Amino acid sequence: MDKLETAKELFLEGVRLLQGNQFVEAEKNFLDSLKIIPDKDSVLNNLSVVQIALKKYKEARDNTNKAIALNDKSAVAWQNLGIINMDEGQHENAIQCFARSIQSNAAFAEPWNNQAISLAAILKYNEALICCDNAIAIRKNFFEAYNNKGDILRKLNRNEEALKCYNESILINAETDNAPAYTKRGDLLCDLEKHDEGISSYDQAIKIRKNFIEAWCNKILALNKIKKYTEALDTCNEALKINDKLGELWVNKALLLINMENFKEALEACNIALTINENLREAWNNKGLAEQNLELFKDGIKSFEKGIQLNPDSHECWHNKGICYFWLKEYEKAAECADKTIKLNKDFAPGWMAKGAALTRLDKLEEALIYFETALQKNPNEVAGIANYGLCQHQLGLVTKDMSWFAKAKNTYDLGIKLDPNFYENFFNKSLTELTLGEYKEGWVNYEYRLKIKKAKDKSPFNSLPILKAKNIEDLKDRKVIIWSEQGLGDSIQFSRFVLGMIETGAKVIFQVPGPVVNLLSKNLKCKVVSKGETIIDYIDFQIPLASLPWLFKSTLETIPFKNGYLKSSSIKDYEWKSRLKLSSTELNIGIAFSGNQEYVGDKYRSTTLSSFEPLLNKGKLFLLQKDIKPDDEIFLKAHPEIEFIGKNIDDFYDLASVVQNMDLIVSTDTSIPHLSSALGKKTFMLLSSVCDWRWLMNTDYSPWYSSLKIFRKKEAVGTWKDIFDEVIKALPAKL
Repeated sequence: MDKLETAKELFLEGVRLLQGNQFVEAEKNFLDSLKIIPDKDSVLNNLSVVQIALKKYKEARDNTNKAIALNDKSAVAWQNLGIINMDEGQHENAIQCFARSIQSNAAFAEPWNNQAISLAAILKYNEALICCDNAIAIRKNFFEAYNNKGDILRKLNRNEEALKCYNESILINAETDNAPAYTKRGDLLCDLEKHDEGISSYDQAIKIRKNFIEAWCNKILALNKIKKYTEALDTCNEALKINDKLGELWVNKALLLINMENFKEALEACNIALTINENLREAWNNKGLAEQNLELFKDGIKSFEKGIQLNPDSHECWHNKGICYFWLKEYEKAAECADKTIKLNKDFAPGWMAKGAALTRLDKLEEALIYFETALQKNPNEVAGIANYGLCQHQLGLVTKDMSWFAKAKNTYDLGIKLDPNFYENFFNKSLTELTLGEYKEGWVNYEYRLKIKKAKDKSPFNSLPILKAKNIEDLKDRKVIIWSEQGLGDSIQFSRFVLGMIETGAKVIFQVPGPVVNLLSKNLKCKVVSKGETIIDYIDFQIPLASLPWLFKSTLETIPFKNGYLKSSSIKDYEWKSRLKLSSTELNIGIAFSGNQEYVGDKYRSTTLSSFEPLLNKGKLFLLQKDIKPDDEIFLKAHPEIEFIGKNIDDFYDLASVVQNMDLIVSTDTSIPHLSSALGKKTFMLLSSVCDWRWLMNTDYSPWYSSLKIFRKKEAVGTWKDIFDEVIKALPAKL
């Protein structure tokens, strides 16, 4: 066989391999043929086709240019050069190349179709449609052209025409592989909210070509959209059996697991996706969402930043990053992320809501309102944002003392409730407004919705037990009821008065509370008192959270029990502490506390510094009762050794009760200490900012919960406490 025949055989074998999609083998045959006859344009053109398929664009471009140099009228060569430019995103150049191909052979349908794709990429949809029609006119059964025409018509929102195109493509290609057309048809039907028909179309595509992953992915997303998460997850797992090396499938699985609130497995799926391809932006975004929901906020920020590196214009990543900063209480950074989100997508309502929420926490309430209102204009159905909007209005009511803001807040929550009765935050937030206004009948009912909020529900230790209802109260004799404290130390003391009422029903009560108050309450209540986390081996008939007892007993402002006190200290411990304390016989002995739990979201409103109490230094002998103080407070304490720091020597609240009994007066911000002193009946001054908890009502100097408690309110939410101490000094009693 001579060289010419060998080159021809290599070429023909290469064409056969190309038709069988064996691109690597085909490339070798064409290259070997060219070694024998280097200047054969037909071989160069077929080699370019193979190299385009292998994404070897540089080699393909070089070989195409050689083919054009040999024959500048080669329609195939210009077509190939157009495809190379198109694949590399150079659509203007691609359009010119396709035009040269058409000029060389006007009956060549492929360049018309490809020119349509490039024209659509630069948004010249009408010109693109003309090209599709020309391609179809040349070749009536050109199903790819029908698919492309359908895609372009979708861009123009001419959906019915697009559907006809996909159907025509399916009809033409009925005997071969029309999986892409079925998939495109499914996409369009889902866009038209015809999800069942769309999913059926994806199933047809999968039936035709089981390994057509695009159809699997789109079916998964369609099922996710209609919240058929279990079916979607099953579909995703089936697809992963076909190809578990496709990162996008793991991304979809993570999304489903996030929606199913299985955040740990979602995080694992994201990590697998990123092991396959670390440049998957959606994997980083989903990873951040999983971390955010697992309260790994710093990790979440890092993940969203990775997503932003891959796509700086991703408003979702900027938004989610800001949410993490919000939960870390870094509100300035949260606001900056919200600004970036809004800049990238002005129509994204959650971005406006996030800025409003950050501004609320920064006490820029009037400005926050503007962002909330803009968000609702863009999306009136944003129920999570509505909850935050109501909180802002509520806080404006507290700060301005304008009662109309509370009415507006309740109306806002009602709007959210109407839109989505299953978004329980709006019920709960409304209860806070109602309770602040003393509307206890309505407030306690809505306060119960706190238990249905996802995070609260997850923290309930007794979800498997039946909750105690009002109808059960009449028949509780000898029934075992566990009452568990879900909130802080102060709440445990405040609501423990209702446990006395539960004991009176004849129920056998087990009361679970934080460790520091176990001794105090076990000595005061005729029931079993255990510490949180302690194993309960008793058979239990009913469970109820402690803060639900006011609802259970239908408590009103007028019927709150034991306002004059309901706890007692140990007389023995009272005497022991009296001998230990260096009490003054000539001055008032004043127990003080200035700060509570720093993790509490509103701590900046209710806590102050030890130095704020300086005006009391010459008004009595001060005993610092709290255990923990900050470095700045330690400096002030060292400068004023006349303040006795006894909190560090107190074991628990039973000890603290005896210390309190030895005081003439307690002066404290909103911490657990005034709850204790007031429950003991000790004269107590509580210092509040304008933004305070619901239980202290509005504009009163008394508490409906404790008759021995006097309230002093400062005008501002944050800032100096000086004015409030002027009022405290005026109200100080003479030494008894």
